[in-house]
Amino acid sequence: SVVGLDLAGAEGIVPLKNFVPIFDRAKELQIPFTCHAGDSQGPDTVLDALDFGTKRIGHGHHIFDDKGLCKRAIKDGVTLEVCPASNIQCQTQPSYEEHPAKQLLDMGMNITINTDIMILSGIDLDIEYGHCLKEMGFTKEDIIKMLHNSADAAFVTEEVRKELHEKIDAMK
Repeated sequence: SVVGLDLAGAEGIVPLKNFVPIFDRAKELQIPFTCHAGDSQGPDTVLDALDFGTKRIGHGHHIFDDKGLCKRAIKDGVTLEVCPASNIQCQTQPSYEEHPAKQLLDMGMNITINTDIMILSGIDLDIEYGHCLKEMGFTKEDIIKMLHNSADAAFVTEEVRKELHEKIDAMK
């Protein structure tokens, strides 16, 4: 069965608005979805993704450039799947120190830390968390919070979600 839909890939080649029928169909079938937005393009693609009704956005870090959009995403309970190493490697953010992920978390955004194209980037989650702790200003408590955000945003049953939260709590 299908548990979720993801639209990923290079932003700006095909406007996100062209995918409205796909997301409308996913909503009709009650299939959760995530959309790549706000990475190589600005917050306008995040607006499109929010207008689709997505609750998860791949990357999304350029939402920081539009505080009104940040407020809307927080109110709507949207989760951003942030990939710091990819953002640095692809030059969509200038450095780990200047990456807005910590500021987004502090303002109440549901942030998760993720890898992107692991085989090409040589990055795994341990390395991502290392950058978070050493260069981006995150604390261990922030990492735990973001793990909980990941469990909350996962396309899984409530039973599996509860198990994930229990495993995360056991790490404290």
